[in-house]
Amino acid sequence: MKGHRYTKEETRARITDQADALFRQFGYSKTTVADIARELKMSTANIYKFFPSKSAIIQAGAERNLSELNEIILRVVRSKKRAGDRLLGIVLAIYRLHQDYFKHERQIYQLVRTATEENWSCVCDFKKFLNRILVDVIRDGIRQGEFRRTDAAATTSVLLDCFTWITNPVLFPDLVPGEVEKRARAQVRLLEKALQ
Repeated sequence: MKGHRYTKEETRARITDQADALFRQFGYSKTTVADIARELKMSTANIYKFFPSKSAIIQAGAERNLSELNEIILRVVRSKKRAGDRLLGIVLAIYRLHQDYFKHERQIYQLVRTATEENWSCVCDFKKFLNRILVDVIRDGIRQGEFRRTDAAATTSVLLDCFTWITNPVLFPDLVPGEVEKRARAQVRLLEKALQ
């Protein structure tokens, strides 16, 4: 009986999964393409048929981690809560994911930090996604009568500026965990008052 033949997408996923496991264990700088190939019982040359470089594998893993965050944020947005509570929920979801990585997945935290510092394309895509989601929530708040009529895009820019201290993983190590949610709530309440 012949073994299962993986599709191109399945093989790319297997490579990304294995790379992610090795990155979590050893760090992405210490993991080589040969290490990934060995774990998958593939040749290094075969890996390069699916990814042009180790950097491409790293970025694929970062994209996947950010897509998980996108899903968490979308769940917050789809909740039936007030717009102000959803804005707070989005910001805290980002913070909590960084907190989880920082406490339990230091290698992944370092990857997210590097991606942010170097402004990888997946980070640019996430920023566009986050901007669009926040604009939608603010517009919904206007429709529901929570906020006065305002320029939602301009308000989103101000909101993102205000929350850089909590959403940027580079700044994360300086945060005092017990204070973060309290400060974030205070900032959202201030924003809500400004928009009423």
